[in-house]
Amino acid sequence: MNQLVRGIIIRTTRYSDKSFICQMLTDQFGLRSFMVRSGNTPKASKAHLLQPLTVIEFEMHLRENMRIQNLRNIQLSQRFNEIPFNPVKAGISLFISEILWKTLEDGYKNDALFGFLTQTLAVLDHETRVANFPAWFLAELSGFYGFYPQIVQGKGDFFDLKAGMFCSVAPAHSFFLGKETGAEMKKIISHDYSAIREVNIPAGIRKKLLDSLVLYLQLHLDKIRSIESLAVLHEVFH
Repeated sequence: MNQLVRGIIIRTTRYSDKSFICQMLTDQFGLRSFMVRSGNTPKASKAHLLQPLTVIEFEMHLRENMRIQNLRNIQLSQRFNEIPFNPVKAGISLFISEILWKTLEDGYKNDALFGFLTQTLAVLDHETRVANFPAWFLAELSGFYGFYPQIVQGKGDFFDLKAGMFCSVAPAHSFFLGKETGAEMKKIISHDYSAIREVNIPAGIRKKLLDSLVLYLQLHLDKIRSIESLAVLHEVFH
């Protein structure tokens, strides 16, 4: 029996002239791969719905013995007015989709993460100040993977990337944020984006913070590789 499913496009790869394979985080079945067949005419084509982080809905019947699922009746579920057309927001969405592609495991299911992503994309679409958004997103994402940065009462502004917590003195290893960058990180965690959108972080520190949060994910998730879109994001902001 077919079910109505919502999904967030994570990555799309052309399979043939008229078909694509999409990795998609779905609300009911977690991360799955799908075969999407495009139509013979521009009007019938589904290519415009397969861009990174597009939220769609469709019908499917899950077959657990199939690595690539089939779907039908694709349509847009959540419309964005700026993300596809604003170069800065498009760069951020590309960065987020690569992060998700390289950190999520096939079959991974987390209802809270799916809800967070759909809400967060809506925020990104309508916000006017998004310079702090990528670093805030990475910090929030780490919480869904089980290692959200911990602030211990009375501790200082050094942040130990290995231990995942703030501390009063620099750790013995080299994987940590110094006081200046750590203090800025404290400002962007444990808040909704609306509360930190106005925080003025110097461009150099913001770049270092974003690089360090990518490293934070790499230290705690074995499968994550280099993030190619990180350089593009730096170009967008700097």
